[in-house]
Amino acid sequence: MSSPRSRSDFSRYGELQSRDLVTSAPYETAAVAMALDDAKFVDWLLERQHRDGSWGGGLAFATDRLMQTLMVLRALLALSRHGVNPSKTEDALARGIRYSVDALKRWNDREALLACDVAGFEMLVPAHWIALCGKGVNLPPLPPELEARWRQKMSSWPRALFSGRPPSHVLYIIDALEAWPDGERLTRDVAHAVDPEQLAGFSPSATAYLLRCGNVDENRAARFRLTLHNARNQDGGYASTVPMGSFILLWRMYFDVLAGLGQEDEIGRAFDNLMACHELAAGIGCNPSFEPDGDDTAVALVLAARFRRAEMARRLARSLLDRFYDAKKGFFRTYPFELTGSITTNAHIVEALRTASPFLAGDPAAADIANACRRAASYLLEGASIRDKWHVSIYYSILACVQALQEGPDAGEAASAWAEWRRRTLRQILANRRPDGGWGIHDEATGEETSYALLSLLALAPWAEQPEQIIPVVTHAISFLRSWNDNASLELWIGKGLYQPIEIVGTVIEAAQVLGERYLKQHQ
Repeated sequence: MSSPRSRSDFSRYGELQSRDLVTSAPYETAAVAMALDDAKFVDWLLERQHRDGSWGGGLAFATDRLMQTLMVLRALLALSRHGVNPSKTEDALARGIRYSVDALKRWNDREALLACDVAGFEMLVPAHWIALCGKGVNLPPLPPELEARWRQKMSSWPRALFSGRPPSHVLYIIDALEAWPDGERLTRDVAHAVDPEQLAGFSPSATAYLLRCGNVDENRAARFRLTLHNARNQDGGYASTVPMGSFILLWRMYFDVLAGLGQEDEIGRAFDNLMACHELAAGIGCNPSFEPDGDDTAVALVLAARFRRAEMARRLARSLLDRFYDAKKGFFRTYPFELTGSITTNAHIVEALRTASPFLAGDPAAADIANACRRAASYLLEGASIRDKWHVSIYYSILACVQALQEGPDAGEAASAWAEWRRRTLRQILANRRPDGGWGIHDEATGEETSYALLSLLALAPWAEQPEQIIPVVTHAISFLRSWNDNASLELWIGKGLYQPIEIVGTVIEAAQVLGERYLKQHQ
């Protein structure tokens, strides 16, 4: 584990590089390799094949492994004509195809439903399946529910796709057009409409698709290739989204403030500078030009309230209500066009609205905002501690819900429900601790998940039935974090595939360690 950052590090909030903030993914790298027809990527891809024949994150997460494997198979088939490591490539293809066949055969509709509506999975997998079948690869049929969702999504693709430049969230998965009857024409139109000096949809794979299928002139193609070159990570691969500066900075600030790291006025100035790049009424996205989402907007609102930016807090709260709240269903969406809900997005929004409530009292929409917050809190109580659609680990969901629900009503039926949820969650955390002092849903504990569990435990400690149990658990968890090797981290965040926002995870681990040590000093 790296040592805690010095105070001067907080002045560098605005200096993050656009690359190397997010781990490289075989999916993105394979897409770029195929578009550039660059055989130098073959070894990179071969080295990252898992023993079971798949590609993807270190965790064997079914949706991630299937989508990434299909994309890599396409790239290796296309690049095999260059003759790079032919025997290894042939073996990798055979094992990857076997994995894909088995994965599709054992798929079930429930898994497909859970995967749907997550960064285009239900649109991209069918596109790659169709392309591989067209190359003679014998794959089983698509799962019925997945195919149904694909047809539903493709038929309701935003109208903006058909006129002018599509919005960022459509461009992000533009490679799904490969399976669309009119996709070739639309791709050509889009390729000529986007700025070739900016990644299409801030996605290397989407940009690669436009380069490969957009039928652009050599000048524009050269500019696309240069843009892709500049987005490459130091390990030679590509991340799923570039840049993600606002997303990274907001979450670093959130955990820094939570743990009391650095000077609050210095972090506040960096926050003001970041917010000046965004249109607050629209919400906040992973960068100033990307589609705003409820999750990042909520984190910005928490920080605005903590830094006592009253007008900013009111504008962000209104954007959450106006753009992301579904009054019929009583919960907030991560994106306005999202079909399914997210536990953690709603938890972050409830936390944000509760934190900002002192600044919202005079707002004309204050009553509507308070009502939406109450309904979203009820939505959380019904589904809290369930793995979320944006993160693999249940401990990420637990922390989000703990931050939202640790303080509830003082009396009445709702107060009893919240109190029982706190006690039940605390028991769950204590019961699932591993012998090494950490937490994790996979074969071993991880530093990231241990940090979420420890932060949740510290927040719930005042409600412990046996307070004396908490100190040894915290002590053991801190010892685990001190010995944690960053290189053993898993990609647990869900985008197009699994990824890890490296800076955020490092800040989470540091915050947990600092707050844990502070707790021990206060109680020993």
